[in-house]
Amino acid sequence: MKPLEGYLVLDWTIYHQGPLAAAHLADMGAEVIKIEPPEGDPGRDLLEKMGIDSPFNYYFHSNNRGKKGIILDLVSKEDKQLLYKLVEGSDVFITNYPYREVKDLEVDYETLTKYNSRLIYTVCSGYGLEGPEGGRSGDDLIVQARSGAMRYSSDVNDTPTAIGAGFSEAIGAITAAYGTLLALYIRERTGVGQLVDSSMFGGALEAMREWISFYGSSRKPPPISVLGTTSSPLWYFYRCKDDKWVTLSVLQPDKFWPDFCEVIGIAHLADDPKYVNADARRNNLNDLLPIIKQQMLAKPREEWLKLFAQRNIAASPLNDMSTLPEDEQVKANEYIVEVTDDKHGKVNMPFSVVKPGKTPGAITTLAPDLGEHTDEILNSLK
Repeated sequence: MKPLEGYLVLDWTIYHQGPLAAAHLADMGAEVIKIEPPEGDPGRDLLEKMGIDSPFNYYFHSNNRGKKGIILDLVSKEDKQLLYKLVEGSDVFITNYPYREVKDLEVDYETLTKYNSRLIYTVCSGYGLEGPEGGRSGDDLIVQARSGAMRYSSDVNDTPTAIGAGFSEAIGAITAAYGTLLALYIRERTGVGQLVDSSMFGGALEAMREWISFYGSSRKPPPISVLGTTSSPLWYFYRCKDDKWVTLSVLQPDKFWPDFCEVIGIAHLADDPKYVNADARRNNLNDLLPIIKQQMLAKPREEWLKLFAQRNIAASPLNDMSTLPEDEQVKANEYIVEVTDDKHGKVNMPFSVVKPGKTPGAITTLAPDLGEHTDEILNSLK
């Protein structure tokens, strides 16, 4: 048994945040019906419009895995009545359309709860439902900028840098799934459904929690570039002989400094007054970093990682997409899984990082074709 078996989710979403929120529920066993207009979710041809040549639409399949698909034109009164009929037997309705449009189409929370008072109605908004921009949709790049995430991941030249990979969309999806589960739990205890608002902007602010708290308590600006303002050579990134990178994150630098010096071949600097403690290294970092960078070029990454592990020095490979699936922790915990599909063969997909020990989830299928299950679902309403 999967955690959400027996729950029915209506997924009227497009692009990334909303579809991914529903996909998280599908992973855990919920029956998710993806509702699309006749022209389909624009995510279906987004890669093509962006000029990305890929025979497999990884964007759409990743965000819509494990779902059934139905076409409903909600401008049509007839199709809207079919939606209302579906709502009567559903547990959750998720949307990320602009809420003003949702109201105009009469598929808002107040309308749908007339057909099912126990319904959990989740809005994946851009900026929340309140305020002058309440109910608006959001975009990952804009939200990264507005939340400050782009500013505080700037490069060493103080140029704002986008994190990429739909950062704020992915966090917004997780928080929407989390809020939906909370509402389902409350309904189990009280019998009462409710509206859940989970915004992309709010999710990005959650990711910025440390810097928001820093400024709120000190009124001092956080560092614009973490790498550019580091004060410790043991909290840094280094290129290795094989052109791969190692990341160090040693939070007790004085304790591990002698071992680090011995490992990389600069033992004579361990008790040098210029570098003997954290304050000294901070004051002489511009002299020290080039020395360490040169030493790190002497061995390939795997050799460095083994040597650091022997001394309990916190180090990690800086993975890219060619090495990440082979990371032993990724494989052991099934963070990326192989899904077999009749059309696309075997493909790797990211999977839930939440692992209920006795009732695990699973990715059962890739995304449905447009309207693939329309007849099946409509026949079930007769």
